[in-house]
Amino acid sequence: MKIVKWMCKHICIILIGSLLYMASFHLDILNVTGIYFYDGIVRLVIIMVMMLLCECFIYKKISMDYKDVALSVCVFALLNMLWLSLCVVSLDRSLSVFLLTYMQASQSVTQEGMTEEEINEVFEDVFVNQYGMLERRFDEQIASGNIVYNEDGNYEITKRGEFVVSVFKTVGKLYNVDERFIEPKVNK
Repeated sequence: MKIVKWMCKHICIILIGSLLYMASFHLDILNVTGIYFYDGIVRLVIIMVMMLLCECFIYKKISMDYKDVALSVCVFALLNMLWLSLCVVSLDRSLSVFLLTYMQASQSVTQEGMTEEEINEVFEDVFVNQYGMLERRFDEQIASGNIVYNEDGNYEITKRGEFVVSVFKTVGKLYNVDERFIEPKVNK
């Protein structure tokens, strides 16, 4: 019975923290970097600090010790970072999510499906041009220090960017990712 009570405390604390974390995405004041993923990390750190302070203030009242406080904050951070990385950020950048939601919206209006040609047009006209997804990715990579815009008006990969590419290639090979995405053929 003691273990169930102990687990329930941690689950409640992690749920409360997760709800606060979710709510923090609706506060524009926390859009520090302008990059969704990085702002998600900033929010996570802020909520972790808030949780840590609150738990340190009340831990004796709810029969917890410093190890329990550390455990609940760490589990909160791990679960929410995993959720942010795997799901939430994918919604912000995924062609697949855009394609499916666009097709659903289109079908509810027209009552018909879309041809492959129409889907290609939507990708180029809406996703790339109207929504500026390519510019958003460039801005992200510049802010991350992976590319720079040089005085010739070209983008160049930095040493940091080369390191990131080498990590991606290594991971891609370890997990047998389609080589076209990690070793693209350049036609010039």
